[in-house]
Amino acid sequence: MTLLETQVANYFVVVARHRSFTRAAVELATSQSNVTAKIRHLEAQFGHALFHRHSRGVALTEQGAQLLSHCQNLVRAAEAAQRCVLSGNAALARLRVGMLHTAAAHPMPQVVADFVAANKGVLLTVRTGSTEELRTLLSNGDIDCALLSGVGVDAGMVVHLRLKEELGWLVKAGKLDRRSAILPQLTGMPIFSVKRGDLYEASVRQLFQDGGETADMPLFMELGSREILRAVLLTGQGYAFVSRGLFAREIEQGRFDFHAIAAPLPRLFPALVSRRGADRNEVLTAFVRHCVRAVAP
Repeated sequence: MTLLETQVANYFVVVARHRSFTRAAVELATSQSNVTAKIRHLEAQFGHALFHRHSRGVALTEQGAQLLSHCQNLVRAAEAAQRCVLSGNAALARLRVGMLHTAAAHPMPQVVADFVAANKGVLLTVRTGSTEELRTLLSNGDIDCALLSGVGVDAGMVVHLRLKEELGWLVKAGKLDRRSAILPQLTGMPIFSVKRGDLYEASVRQLFQDGGETADMPLFMELGSREILRAVLLTGQGYAFVSRGLFAREIEQGRFDFHAIAAPLPRLFPALVSRRGADRNEVLTAFVRHCVRAVAP
């Protein structure tokens, strides 16, 4: 019997996490065709389809779900072996951080850059994703800490920091009548985001309900990057729910109007968390302290 290859197992785990061959290829820094070939090789090896293909990506088959935990264990064992070999070199301390896509664009880039500059011996990995994806990574022990939406925090996490941001609705300048209530003007418009996620959508819908409105939101588009989101919003076709800092320059230039929500809600603030009960090594402790100092009011 041919043994399962660690690299192929890792490809399978990443595709299962993203539920997309395209997004998996981005994380793995390879082509989509290569990812597809690896998965087909794995399916041929086991004689079963491991994913259902559909219009929004892929989903695990019953056989795929059975295989997933074994592949995750294999990948973690390989990573542990690598850490063991490298542990003789104290300069190779590792830190794996998960980060919400919008936080990766603002305000965390400079915070991370300053930490790297002050801790040159740390081998840092930053992975971006939706709150749901980050929760899974943290639960599986694939990252040491995560900056995710506060609505995704649960009892299995330790909260180290909450980023209090000015949150609101972003639209092309002049698109809405500031003299009238904002929410009724948004109800029939499509909403765009850098990264789609169930908790993000639920939070937006809850904000409409809190305001006594029901959002039609016929389209909820995932646009993948701040730059694409910016370009699409400038066409005036829809709106986004974001922190003001993400597009502060464009707002100051008069290209976008920003309509802050009336009462900022703690459940919407990004939270820096780690897994409850997990080992708190010196590097993670140093990173948490650095972040607290960097964003302190």
